[in-house]
Formats: sequence, C-alpha cells, structure tokens
Amino acid sequence: MSMSFVFVDGPNNGNCISLLGNNRLRTFVHEMPIVSGTGVFLLPRSIGWLLNLAMPLLDTML
Repeated sequence: MSMSFVFVDGPNNGNCISLLGNNRLRTFVHEMPIVSGTGVFLLPRSIGWLLNLAMPLLDTML
C-alpha cells in the first residue's frame, strides 16, 4: 500500500510525503516507513502509523 500526502495550505504549502508498506487485512495498526518527501520533508527518517477504525467482513472476501 502506498499513500501520498500533499499539503495545500499553511506553512508546509506545496510539500508532500509518501508512505509505503504492506496491507495486512487482520492488522489494526500498520507501521509504514516514510520513503520520500519534498521541501521541508526532504530526506525523511521516520515512520507513520495507519489505524483501522472499522474492519470489513473477512468472511465475504476471497
């Protein structure tokens, strides 16, 4: 799974960060490394957390 965030307002206007990680269906918390960025986020060294607030019915998935 990859996610990109682009800031369009405030002091970070025009900057972006990208997160990359795997998507495990039964995991509630995903640790994703921040792999790239622009502007003030250039050469990032951090991780982000993605929290699942609702789980889909896993019985209906193939």
